[in-house]
Amino acid sequence: MQTIDKIDISDIYADDAQKFVKNDLATVRKNKGLSQMQLAQLTGCKQSYINKLEQQQANFTPARLIAFCRVLNCSYCELLPPWVPEKDRANNAIIENMHIRDNLAKIQQIINDIDNI
Repeated sequence: MQTIDKIDISDIYADDAQKFVKNDLATVRKNKGLSQMQLAQLTGCKQSYINKLEQQQANFTPARLIAFCRVLNCSYCELLPPWVPEKDRANNAIIENMHIRDNLAKIQQIINDIDNI
């Protein structure tokens, strides 16, 4: 029988005791030029709930996450930024740079193809 190792997910939480998931709601909201009260009105939530979310003292429900993404015209990845364990950040930066370099090469090839038409 295969054993499964337990994965440490503690770094996704803003507070280990309460298990509130980290989010970037305040940053996204402010970038969209909205106050907490305006966002509350647009999402049908109470302003106090939005304040708790921004203070990492509450979690999104799946339905609320979808509603916030629609109202803020953003992806869930912007509200719930990807967590990367500290030990993997350097490796992920290298991989990301490789993807960027590959994409730039593809763009350059497209430009070259257009120039040759």
